[in-house]
Amino acid sequence: MSDVDREAYRQKAEAELDRMKAEVDAAKARAKEAGADARIRLGEQADEMESVWERARARFDEMAEAGEDAFEDARERFEGAWDALTSRVTGDD
Repeated sequence: MSDVDREAYRQKAEAELDRMKAEVDAAKARAKEAGADARIRLGEQADEMESVWERARARFDEMAEAGEDAFEDARERFEGAWDALTSRVTGDD
């Protein structure tokens, strides 16, 4: 992958991470507004979503810092974390 392609991929991935973070934050806000029982359940779900987001962000950072020779492996690890994140946020897990 060329440097230009890597940078374009990185920018797209970062934008998607930002979008998912907004989803996590919205879930936390819904949890705060819910009734007592739902607040606990939704709060736990939001916390889990945030944890998965943090793992995806860490993998993104590794990918962004990877040299040319390590980029593909780092990208694969990021994509695995990304899949877990999107599954958790969209409820497809």
